[in-house]
Amino acid sequence: MNAPFDLSGRKALVIGAGQPVGAAIAVGLAEAGADVAVAAAELSGAEVMAVRRARRRIEALGRRSAEHAFDV
Repeated sequence: MNAPFDLSGRKALVIGAGQPVGAAIAVGLAEAGADVAVAAAELSGAEVMAVRRARRRIEALGRRSAEHAFDV
């Protein structure tokens, strides 16, 4: 996919990456060139699986990624 903007060399934090919309945003930022930290309120159960799936997709794009528990 051709990204409409270039985020090469940028870093992003996506809170809520354990949910479908947050995961899609995280992957979209990676497609645009950003390294992305993905976070969820709790890294347990289904949310941790979704966060890890998003992280694998980000890393498959050649971008760096990390997962964190982060509650606002």
